[in-house]
Amino acid sequence: NMSARKKQRSDDSPLLAWALAHGVQLSGVAVRKDGDGMGVYATEKIEGGKEIVFVPETLALSPAFAVDSTIGKAVEAAGFAIIRDVQAAREQWFRELGSDGKEAAADGGKGGTADDSVTSRSVLYILLIYLRHVHTSVSSDPTNDLNKFASYAQSLPNDIPSV
Repeated sequence: NMSARKKQRSDDSPLLAWALAHGVQLSGVAVRKDGDGMGVYATEKIEGGKEIVFVPETLALSPAFAVDSTIGKAVEAAGFAIIRDVQAAREQWFRELGSDGKEAAADGGKGGTADDSVTSRSVLYILLIYLRHVHTSVSSDPTNDLNKFASYAQSLPNDIPSV
């Protein structure tokens, strides 16, 4: 029951402060703690079609960003091929398996095998784990592409319950 939960303003949360400092805009809504999580709540009547939350594309922490980051470069330098288009790689792999019966490269024919390839999504997971548990430097160094996301990563939970 939403009304029974204790609602508290959390305008001072580190995550919200980080988001606002990096261009997130709120219009007619507030972010508050609600029970164990956070929620976005209307602070005024919102008309249909009105933009209430804007998140700039520069805050998109995506597999493509991870591959292009210093972590992605380290994964490649360690000798792993990064599969950027899993569906295309899978289709090519099955075509090659069907054509001559030999095991095909899991990286879509770029020289890797299933043993030395990772998907771009796996690189994103590696990046998040690195940011959450290893990366502690939050500086204004513009050459460090990971600093921007350090505060975000620190807001992530330590454990994720399994099903």
